[in-house]
Amino acid sequence: MTQEQRLWLWLNYATEHNPKLFYTILQRFDSIEEVFDAVLHRSFDDFGNLDARVKERMLTASADRFLDRYIGWIEKNGIGITTPESEDYPTLLNEIVENASSTENVMAEGIKYATIVVAMLPMLCVYPFVQRYFVKGVMVGSVKE
Repeated sequence: MTQEQRLWLWLNYATEHNPKLFYTILQRFDSIEEVFDAVLHRSFDDFGNLDARVKERMLTASADRFLDRYIGWIEKNGIGITTPESEDYPTLLNEIVENASSTENVMAEGIKYATIVVAMLPMLCVYPFVQRYFVKGVMVGSVKE
C-alpha cells in the first residue's frame, strides 16, 4: 500500500466517513499530503470552521493503533484501494466527484429542470379541454375501411 493510499484511509477515518466533510477538506488543499502536513503542524486555520471533535480525531488518527490494524487487515486480505488520483480510477466516477463539488453545476441543472416544468405547464393546462379532439383524431386514424 502506498503512502498516498494510507493518507486517504487516514482522512476517511478522521472525518468519520463523511464524504461531504472529506471533500470539503480536500478542496482547501492541493493534495492529501498537504492536509496531513497541516494536521501535523496543527495549523487548523486552513481548515475553516471544523468541529473540535473532528480536529481531535484528525490529530489522534495519525497515531491511532486501530488505523494501523485496519491497514494491516486490508493488506493481509489483499483488498485494493483506488483513490481519485489513481491511474485505474474510473473516469465516470471522477466526473461525478468533480461535478458534485461544483455548486455552479447544481444551479445550472436546477434552472434547466425548472425551465422544463414551466414549458410543460401550458400543455398540461390546455390538454384537458382539447382531449376529446385528440381521442377523435386517434380513432379516425385507426379505423380501416
